[in-house]
Amino acid sequence: MAKKQAAAEKVVFSYDRETKEFVGEYQCQPDPLEKGKFLIPADATEIPPPETLLFQKAVFDNGKWKVVPDYRGRKVVFLESQEIQEIQEFGELPDGAVLLSIDDEHELNQGKRARMDEDGNLEFYTPPPTTGQQIAEKERELTTQPLTSPSSPFSPQTIQIIKNSLPLQRRFPLPRTKRAHSTSAVRSDCRRYIPKPRPTHGTAP
Repeated sequence: MAKKQAAAEKVVFSYDRETKEFVGEYQCQPDPLEKGKFLIPADATEIPPPETLLFQKAVFDNGKWKVVPDYRGRKVVFLESQEIQEIQEFGELPDGAVLLSIDDEHELNQGKRARMDEDGNLEFYTPPPTTGQQIAEKERELTTQPLTSPSSPFSPQTIQIIKNSLPLQRRFPLPRTKRAHSTSAVRSDCRRYIPKPRPTHGTAP
């Protein structure tokens, strides 16, 4: 009775038509035209696939199964360029690339860089500021803190050098002072102010 039950069903192993990766088991339907036979679908085999581990996939190639690395959908960082890419195909990781976790990617998005430590583990560090970043930071400090304040770390000679080295539009304006209201004051358009003659109310007898 047990033998009849075993002959009454048949299981095959299906694989993807394009990638050839194992997708699951399939229970075949009996052939209605030939007793004891079964209808085996396309892209399936009676050979069971091998067991796989994490980041592995069984692929049916040339009539047999093989185990290949599978990092598709995972992100890596290239240590030389610090570029992040997502793996799209089967195979080993590209040269110079290291697998990233979600936390690792967050570290890189915070401006840190990745490298391998002495034990071969991925670590992150904050790179020193570039020359451009240092200049931008100094300019920010100078615009938020008066040069001549008591807490300024610069000497008068250094202050003058800094002022001369900054672009014209970034130099600091001199303190505004009240202008004296006088008929001899110089107008802002560099033309001398000429007072109008006072009207007369007739001549003396």
